[in-house]
Amino acid sequence: MQTRDQISKHRRTPQREVVLQILQQSNGPLSVRDIHARASKIISTIGIATVYRALKSLRDNEQIEAITLLSAGTLYQLEPNAHHDHFQCRQCRHIFDLDAVPIRIETGTQLEGGFLVEEHQNVLRGLCPDCVK
Repeated sequence: MQTRDQISKHRRTPQREVVLQILQQSNGPLSVRDIHARASKIISTIGIATVYRALKSLRDNEQIEAITLLSAGTLYQLEPNAHHDHFQCRQCRHIFDLDAVPIRIETGTQLEGGFLVEEHQNVLRGLCPDCVK
């Protein structure tokens, strides 16, 4: 028998659906603040705590993933099991998903010196096409 917490993790709520929709429509990972700002335009009464709870539930259900970028903190995106890298524009600060992965290191790879790779993230930095103009 499921506990009340287990049931609530899987329950679909309008708030979770909005957060998921925002991430589906994004062309890159988003911060909690960005998600909250976009969600507030759809559900004006949504609070930041509700966004955090929705993100936790979506992560627990493996629908989204959190990534941590040193320059941007924790961001959220879809495709929790699909590896891809990111590009951060140094001018507008937007972060983009890259379809082409310039460097691929498989999980489980043993590097020289005995380092065992469990995951990796590449973040390229420069100017996005809009900021180059």
